Amino acid sequence: MRIVNSRESVIELTRMNPFGRFPDGRPRVPEEFIKRMKTVTTEEAWGVLRKQGYGLHLQFEGKWFQTHPDRVLVGRAVTAMMVPKRPDLNDLVEEAGREQGCVGGQNSWVIDVLQPGDVMVVDLFGKLKNGTFLGDNSPRPCVHVQGLEQ
Repeated sequence: MRIVNSRESVIELTRMNPFGRFPDGRPRVPEEFIKRMKTVTTEEAWGVLRKQGYGLHLQFEGKWFQTHPDRVLVGRAVTAMMVPKRPDLNDLVEEAGREQGCVGGQNSWVIDVLQPGDVMVVDLFGKLKNGTFLGDNSPRPCVHVQGLEQ
């Protein structure tokens, strides 16, 4: 079981990337591009994607809420899934993670790959009670959400 996609898989999945890459294979979207995106509306971004023929109009997630309505959230998405804890799956994931060099809690594994300008997106499977992903008591320097700078 792979905890994190291999460099080769990331490159294959993002083969249309016109930019350089981070060592793990993720597209290295230039900082100036991210800054320019802060002025683009959602409709403008969707318009470009539709015009280019991307099938993203078939994907939708509702019930979003803004935690900081006065800020624009822009950055490279780093995605993760946190399945509600099941002892059998949790033990398997822990073992696989340790074998692949992961340290700390499972939530820290994705935090450890964040680069400046990244935005972490986590699917918690709708879990609300005890469903937090990170808090403010971690000693890790990258725990704050990247990309929220104004």
